[in-house]
Amino acid sequence: MSLYSGKQYFFFGSLFDYCNVMFSDLHQLRFYHIRNERQLIRNKLMWYLYKVHNSRIANTLFELPWKSMWYKYLFDNKYIAMVGEGNRLLFFDSNPLVYDSKFLNWLRYEVPSVKLVLIFINSFANRTMVDAGYFRSHFDMIFTTDIIDAREKGFEYLEGIHSKIHIETSFPEYDVAYFDANKKREKTLLEIYRRLKDFGLQLDFTIIGLSKPVIGVSEFAIPYLDVLKREFNSRCLLDINNERQNNYTQRVLEAIMYNKFLITNNPNVVYLKYFNPETMLVIKSAKDIDKSFIDRIKNKNYKVNYMYQGDFSPVNLLSVIE
Repeated sequence: MSLYSGKQYFFFGSLFDYCNVMFSDLHQLRFYHIRNERQLIRNKLMWYLYKVHNSRIANTLFELPWKSMWYKYLFDNKYIAMVGEGNRLLFFDSNPLVYDSKFLNWLRYEVPSVKLVLIFINSFANRTMVDAGYFRSHFDMIFTTDIIDAREKGFEYLEGIHSKIHIETSFPEYDVAYFDANKKREKTLLEIYRRLKDFGLQLDFTIIGLSKPVIGVSEFAIPYLDVLKREFNSRCLLDINNERQNNYTQRVLEAIMYNKFLITNNPNVVYLKYFNPETMLVIKSAKDIDKSFIDRIKNKNYKVNYMYQGDFSPVNLLSVIE
């Protein structure tokens, strides 16, 4: 179908800097609009209250009252009028509003013919507090980047979503970079960190939420654009998934788009058309990181080139939303 079908696409995101980069391929399109709750709630106290009020963990214990106070704050009359009838409104699974059935019912009442689209960028196994039937009852289309979820839940499959952007950086060069939260992976991550250090590599590691400080490892979150810049100045990206995660993380997509070596514990990368065993190493533990792969990382004359063809661009997503 033609990309532009006369419909307007509204994306209500979360994690603004991340969403802004991810969808940058769409910024110049006249029928695409992005909005984020962090843009609208700038007061720090209000932002804290919003996060607490819409916490999925807190609301599984008992539903917090007066959440509807945020509906008109985020979706005021002007925005509702813009969304209008028959257009498309897109959400990520990381947005707390998608777990509020009263909000989704209110939205249906305000704009009855809008098509609601949900995009899972996380594996459904990480969203066990809500079953798949809940999402099917509220959304017209559901996409996932997890192939197992697509098969088992009947969601539409997307290999990945990301825009490749031009990056200029003055950050120092490193051999291997990792930026993510602990998420019960601390033991594995630190074993890999020490093995890479033993090989004499220069490492740029950020692990948010460590149980105790580790020399050479930062614990401080940084803006996503800075993450990209630091990854861009690294030879190799590290990608460590949780046990039940089957999707390709942003590290995998970034490695392909920006021509980086990749060390990952996701066995599914071998099915990517860009998979190259010379530049992508699949491991089960730190011991699987071998000297021959390390030597290629150290060899500055060894150039990685996946010949990326724009497969992950969000333009492809819009083309399949009817």
